[in-house]
Order: sequence, then C-alpha cells, then structure tokens
Amino acid sequence: MLKVFHQYRPQQIARFVKSFHRGRFYVHGIGGFEFDLGKVMMPRHQQRPHLVAMAEINRAIKVLNEEYAA
Repeated sequence: MLKVFHQYRPQQIARFVKSFHRGRFYVHGIGGFEFDLGKVMMPRHQQRPHLVAMAEINRAIKVLNEEYAA
C-alpha cells in the first residue's frame, strides 16, 4: 500500500503510520518512506530532508502513543 501526501503534515502522517503499522508513503517535495511496527524506518537515501522528516514523524507517533496510554 502506498499513500501519497501532497503536503508535509507530520501529525497526519503519524496517524496514518500508527493505524496501518506497515507500508509505504510518499511526501511531495521530500520523497518516499517505509514504515514497520508503527515507526518510520531509516530511509535508503539518507539525505537531510528525509532524516529530519523521519525524526519529526516518529516524535509525533510517540506523542500519539503517550496520549493513547494516558
């Protein structure tokens, strides 16, 4: 399954990743990503925009998990 996001919105992407647990998504202007077990995995093309986006999305997922646990 490949989801295309036309705008970079970390919270929206985090909800998508958290709900599907495994798959791929693409963000226009940044590139493609894969995720597994509810976390965005290290991209194959390790360029700064990819790494920054991965870290920010994983932080948003962590916040969602903490809100769910509380």
